[in-house]
Amino acid sequence: MKYVNFLAIKVLNSILLLTLIGCGSSSKNENKSPSKKETQVTVERGPVYGALVKDVNGKIATASDTENIYTFTGTPAYPITVTNGWIDVDGDKQLSSKDISLNIVMKSYTNNVTPVTTYLANGNQSLREKKLNDLLLIANENSNKKITKDDLLKPASISSKEVQMLINSVYAQIIEEKSSDFEVSAIMENLNEFKNLNLDSSLSAKKSAEFYENYLINESSIKEKFVSSKITNDEINNYKMPVLNIKTINKDEQIVVIINNFPLASLEYVRKTFKDLYGLEPIELEKNWKIILSLIHPDDEEIIHKSLKNILDQNNPKPS
Repeated sequence: MKYVNFLAIKVLNSILLLTLIGCGSSSKNENKSPSKKETQVTVERGPVYGALVKDVNGKIATASDTENIYTFTGTPAYPITVTNGWIDVDGDKQLSSKDISLNIVMKSYTNNVTPVTTYLANGNQSLREKKLNDLLLIANENSNKKITKDDLLKPASISSKEVQMLINSVYAQIIEEKSSDFEVSAIMENLNEFKNLNLDSSLSAKKSAEFYENYLINESSIKEKFVSSKITNDEINNYKMPVLNIKTINKDEQIVVIINNFPLASLEYVRKTFKDLYGLEPIELEKNWKIILSLIHPDDEEIIHKSLKNILDQNNPKPS
């Protein structure tokens, strides 16, 4: 895939937003409560941003700009699959060299996507239930608190420390096995390593989740397995494709991932940029955003048009 004009994509998103405001629409999810026609999905290894989130039929969810929440129009068909994002290891919602690219394919038959739901994901419901029961048994054998099945399906950031250790142990085993097809007893070595850590008991659930994740990636016995997933400053500054593993998906999906990782520029930024560079007043942009297309380099036209089509399709869904 050719490297594209990312600024142009950001600007086109923003200009299109200008034209849609009057219709009460937006090209991105704004974290409002979902309507009856929407389904919100939380993706958390640590918080996973900029990912491609699809249901089993290929329907793609819209990413939030500020949270690890993805919204489907209507009800998705399960399982949900997540690829190509990045994990916010330090919890600051900004891509940095402390973060890593998403290094597993995550799956879920629920509206939370976590390492545990990935381990459980299987087309055979009976097998999913057996794996959940086996995991629950180990969880309660290694905890002073009663843990339920629902507890195991929650994201780490709102879970007890006992469940957080289990989530990280499962994730570590998926990394080691390069698969989620293993007996649950295989996580015990990882779990014992986490149990031996000296965690500050006063930490909030969010902070303890970040503690365990940082330990796993930077200090644990399998830390070397994360080296290739770490994001470099060069990748961030130049936003190179290896950060997102983008070559593993088709071109239409690549556009989605690119847009998800380049949140809308502010309207003020767009107005100032086009006035400074092209002498275009804001009113000209708001009246006719298509004027921008005349400024796009010919080599970028195809991918820009596809980006626009994706945005328009999201805002103008076909009647069912």
